[in-house]
Amino acid sequence: MSTLPPFPFRFSPTLSSLSLPPPPVLLTFQLLTSATIIGFTPPSSWLRPAALPLLSACAACIVRNAPAYMRPRWGSLLGGFSVALLLQYVDLGVISRWGFGDGGKVAAKEREGDDDDDADVRKASRNRNRNSSVAARFAFGWHALWSFRHINSPHSVPSIPPFSTASPAYVPPRRRFVAQQCAVACTCYILLDLLAARPPPANAAQIFNPALVPFFARLGSVTGAEIKLRALSIAGFAFTFYCVIQGFQSLAAAVAVGLGVSGVEEWRPAFGRLADAWRLKNVWGKFWHQLLRRPLTVPASALVHDVLCLPRHTVPAGALKILISFAISGAMHTAAGVASGMPAHELGVFRFFCTQAFGVLFEQSVISVFRSVRGVAEKEKEREKPPVWMRAVGFVWVAGFMAWSGPAWLYPQAARAPRQGATSFLPFSVVGMVSKLG
Repeated sequence: MSTLPPFPFRFSPTLSSLSLPPPPVLLTFQLLTSATIIGFTPPSSWLRPAALPLLSACAACIVRNAPAYMRPRWGSLLGGFSVALLLQYVDLGVISRWGFGDGGKVAAKEREGDDDDDADVRKASRNRNRNSSVAARFAFGWHALWSFRHINSPHSVPSIPPFSTASPAYVPPRRRFVAQQCAVACTCYILLDLLAARPPPANAAQIFNPALVPFFARLGSVTGAEIKLRALSIAGFAFTFYCVIQGFQSLAAAVAVGLGVSGVEEWRPAFGRLADAWRLKNVWGKFWHQLLRRPLTVPASALVHDVLCLPRHTVPAGALKILISFAISGAMHTAAGVASGMPAHELGVFRFFCTQAFGVLFEQSVISVFRSVRGVAEKEKEREKPPVWMRAVGFVWVAGFMAWSGPAWLYPQAARAPRQGATSFLPFSVVGMVSKLG
């Protein structure tokens, strides 16, 4: 059984890292600077785009310097979050141009070309600005920066699951919610602890060799055991990240609601129903968390419509937005991999996410042709509930696609021999403590 280091941070500086502040300090600076600019500057201020090079350099330094200060898993989380925070700033501060008191309405009205409403919004915003306090402005920027899903607002991302599918308007009582989230956070911690307690395979470099990532090119040499390993390893990989994300979400929800910082209604579930994951589109758009949906899709939409000037609601524009959104996600997750200490050229995560985009487009094409052959009316296509046999075929398709494409992300990381405790996200091991007592 592997043991965990006593603390997630370590310090093994190189000559280059000595000139850079520690990543937690850089992340704090990035958070404070982003929140201050969004809260205190007008939506059209030149400071907003001018701050992008500084914030980008901050995120790059975090990614570069994280391996010198902390274990790989923590470096990956910190580096990935810094890039996600940068994308959030690009959305709110530069593209959507949220300002104190208007919440992005100015930029939205400008895109719609409604000058009268735009003037009204600007006037109301100026009136609020005169009566605003420093604390209120900073609180607005801070809250906007952390509200990735913007729940219960006009900018709420789609497909956020309700607390109850039977009663979508239901909101649990505060005490019950806090108790449930504490229990979920503890459960996720124990599950991650149990996963980390298992020693990695002695032949990890062989069974997870990146040369085994291609499947169809070497179809004649693929064995049943290898297919089983691909499926199980990808399922375990996804389950691990599910526990990490759900654990953080539940811990933050319990603390925020318990202290009265936010209401229960602002903490709807992070993940949707597994029963909806019979399509790749549903996997990424309904089942998996939507925390990064706006930071990924808003820049993609701006590139497609404002830079390339493609008309909205057209097939080419929709396809290109999907490709760019997944490519941005791949770049963000690549940065997280670099922050864990892996060279960028050894990572296959960008390939994985680009493959997901092509899979979604292929899937949409097949379903569109199938529905056209069946003669389903255009307005009824998305409302139509597919029969059981179609969903069963869909689950097989999704499982097969993930088993085929997933090793591009997983294998390069799994093949590397980790140092002791490096595979864990946790600061200490409860399982290890209990085993010592026994």
